[in-house]
Amino acid sequence: MAETKATRFGQSILGSYGLDPDDSYHRADLILKTYRKVVWSVTCHLDDLNHQILEKGEQDYSAGLCYLSEFAPNTVKEDFVSKVCCVMETWQLMEVVEQAILFVREYPEHGALYYDILYKTYLVKYPYSEAELLEDLQMSRNTYFRRKKEAEYVFAIALFGYTLPPLIAAFGK
Repeated sequence: MAETKATRFGQSILGSYGLDPDDSYHRADLILKTYRKVVWSVTCHLDDLNHQILEKGEQDYSAGLCYLSEFAPNTVKEDFVSKVCCVMETWQLMEVVEQAILFVREYPEHGALYYDILYKTYLVKYPYSEAELLEDLQMSRNTYFRRKKEAEYVFAIALFGYTLPPLIAAFGK
């Protein structure tokens, strides 16, 4: 498939940030492809933490948190804190992805379409089939894949050029 003007533009912007355009595109694609599974995993971990809190507090959330923070053996407390930290870090990264997707929506040319493509392809809980996507977006298969690639380049720009750099700067390199 020939590169579109928008794809070449995305590659040049990523290059201007000192990023390898192809590597950035592939990383962005991988992040998008794993997003739904990450959300599922975090939800499962949150459910486990809630059950642990309620179990320790005999169905009283406050009592469970009090027990885990004040009276639990160190190994139980350390395990709980580690799980909470892991869930919170992952949750923050999910928010970064969502911010980047929202940034894509504001892209001046086809931003709303790119947002719809990314959202309906990667972020919805129950994925659309290819036929449903094509019908919903009212486009041919070739157009869909061309626009999807453009959308992923814009997502890579948003993620690696705008949403992640401030976090990296804030938390050190």
